[in-house]
Amino acid sequence: MKTTKNKLNLILVLVFGIFLWNCGNIAEASSCGDGQLDEGEICDDGNTISEDGCSSICETEFGEGSTSSPVSLAFGTTDLPYSGEVGEINSYKSYYEITGLTAGDFYKIATINHSASSYFTVYSDNAFSTELESDANRSIDYESVVIVAPANGIVYIKTWKLWEVDSYTLTVEHYFTPDSVTAVEGTDISPMVLNFGSDFPFVGHVDGDTPNPTVPNSYYQINGLTAGTSYTITTLDHTDASNLKIYSDTTFDTTSWLNSANSSAKFDKSLTVTAPGSSLYILTSSENAVDLAYTLNIQ
Repeated sequence: MKTTKNKLNLILVLVFGIFLWNCGNIAEASSCGDGQLDEGEICDDGNTISEDGCSSICETEFGEGSTSSPVSLAFGTTDLPYSGEVGEINSYKSYYEITGLTAGDFYKIATINHSASSYFTVYSDNAFSTELESDANRSIDYESVVIVAPANGIVYIKTWKLWEVDSYTLTVEHYFTPDSVTAVEGTDISPMVLNFGSDFPFVGHVDGDTPNPTVPNSYYQINGLTAGTSYTITTLDHTDASNLKIYSDTTFDTTSWLNSANSSAKFDKSLTVTAPGSSLYILTSSENAVDLAYTLNIQ
């Protein structure tokens, strides 16, 4: 009888010990978000919201800034270019605020000199919810986007990276002022001459809203090519929808047509052609009859 009683006492002690252990764990788990740094917590910012510098399980999030307090960078000052960093675990993010932009103007935002790779999205609001552009949506692997500055002249940028750290340089440059183009670049009779290598990449323009609707095109002659060699011609960072056509001579008609890409959206375009001689001829046009800019390149 005594042995049975001892066994019961032992069982009760074990059950009570397990109960106390569970209560301790529950108390410890529930303490995350109370603003007190408890044992097992790396941080505690008084809430259980992730992406604000301290995660929902009270671990420090690797990144710069937060949704409530982004890193503020003023355009046109020594703030930019900016050396940034993002990554580690749990898809950590970095947050930036770019101030001092001119409302309605186009700006090119890029991340360059990556140590690994990462993505970024540009927003018009400090809630990081209204997306303007994202480099993750690009049709060509080119880590820059073109945005129109909102009325308050401020945009917000979020970068993110899975599993590893990426350092990069964040750049912002003024790209284009709408309705600033008053003439086409080159004509079919006298195209603008660009030399392979030295003149590229080239920021080109089309006077898409010209009063004369028969010439809303820009014309380029690319010299310095090697006959029989394949070249890839791209137009990137469009401010509006455009068309790209490549020809073998200045007739710019179906007899000399080599390749083309038309689009009703701002998609990047990439065409590969074999140079028939030392020059190729490019025609760009505005799909929506508006002034536009783009970056023309050849490799």
